[in-house]
Amino acid sequence: MSEKKSIKLNIVLNIIRQGSMVLFPLILLPYLTRVLQTDCYGRYNRCLNLVNYFSLLGANGIITYSVREVSKLREHLKSAEETANQIYTINVITTVLAYLLLGILLLIWHPSRDYVVLLGIASILVLCQTLEREWVLNVYEDYSFITIRTLVLQSLRVILAFTLVKTKDDVVIYATINTVVAALITIADRIRGRKYLKVRLTKDLEIKKHLKPMLIIFLSTLVIFICQESNITMLGFMKDEDTVGIYSIAAQIFTFTKMIITAVAIVMVPRMTLYINNGNQDGYKELVSKAMKFLIIFSVPTACGIFMVSKEAVLLVAGSGFSDAQIPLQILSAALLFAAFGHFLINGILLVTHNEKKAFLITAIGAISNIALNAVLIPQLGYIGTAATTLFVEGLIAVLGISLAKRNLYVENMKEALIPALIGGAYIVGICILMDKTGMTMVPCLIVKIALSMLGYGCVVLLGNKKLLREIRSSLHL
Repeated sequence: MSEKKSIKLNIVLNIIRQGSMVLFPLILLPYLTRVLQTDCYGRYNRCLNLVNYFSLLGANGIITYSVREVSKLREHLKSAEETANQIYTINVITTVLAYLLLGILLLIWHPSRDYVVLLGIASILVLCQTLEREWVLNVYEDYSFITIRTLVLQSLRVILAFTLVKTKDDVVIYATINTVVAALITIADRIRGRKYLKVRLTKDLEIKKHLKPMLIIFLSTLVIFICQESNITMLGFMKDEDTVGIYSIAAQIFTFTKMIITAVAIVMVPRMTLYINNGNQDGYKELVSKAMKFLIIFSVPTACGIFMVSKEAVLLVAGSGFSDAQIPLQILSAALLFAAFGHFLINGILLVTHNEKKAFLITAIGAISNIALNAVLIPQLGYIGTAATTLFVEGLIAVLGISLAKRNLYVENMKEALIPALIGGAYIVGICILMDKTGMTMVPCLIVKIALSMLGYGCVVLLGNKKLLREIRSSLHL
């Protein structure tokens, strides 16, 4: 019974955590976009985007690898600490390398002083990533601490931003706030992590044991990152800061929404890993089937809803100065139908079943396609071309994921989820069209749209399919 309760609690906590990671930025975003405006907001996002590449290099696939390897040993403290120490030491080495490469880039590039300052502040995030211990908390399933910490420090971030960021010249202050909050998260996680593991540097690295799987996971993570971040990088170099700022709004709403959709399915991944390691194929198949049905049930209405309220969403989140973000957001809403599935197929199936090479192949094809299409479309279409590229690549990754993961992909009676989801999605589109004809002002109309859409969709999908409703309820008690 305790095991069941813990998994139910983990699902709830993960939804709260992911929801807060969406809610707090959405609260802050309208204020920031109006104060910092498109140029300064785009400049910071461009700097952060660049630093993220070096953060990825410093991580070297280590976080994902740490969770997987240390989880196997968590009941054997000495072995777990030895493995954690080896991985952490390798992480420190890769972080030093990342900083050296960043320094070389700055010497070659010669950016303006404004960029140097923002890059310097943002680059501290690379060190925070190396020192943080959230992966330890994930290994020992301390989701309650992670959730509370997230709520407290994200609240602090919002309060500091509202208090200290007053004009577009305060972009440096905003960058500093983000870095300070990241440092506080690192400190909190390190203190809490000592409860489980004492992680320190070691001379006994066993590099041959760790290097190959780390590199495979790193390469897979790299190409996924390229798919996500090369859009802003290429927009920044091929267009201007205003274009980056406009697309960033659409991309953030897209990313936030995808996080919510995948929250329930991804929290099942540790249990899938346990079933695979224990040879419990029936339990694994059941979880995979339910996770896929969840994604269908949540992705269809979300995509339809975001498409239909894209104008209101952009105006509320970012203001009229970013109204051009409506069209890329509509394109990205269609990408949601594929993005959640691609994410789960790679992280929830291929990596769990140790098919890292297949995951790398899929993401490599996606990254190459992403760069090639952006190079063709951005000069002519700007952020619309970038959004179209994302839609194509997300669809490609989902199709390839289904093809290469089909031996471990089980979905029983998919029609039970698909047909009600499509009917419910059509209902959402219809109710939004009708509400647009009422002449109501924007905010009340949006509230009514959301309320009627949620109510009607719930009736169509859940009450119209009692078996699926029972599955959703039972999944909370796995």
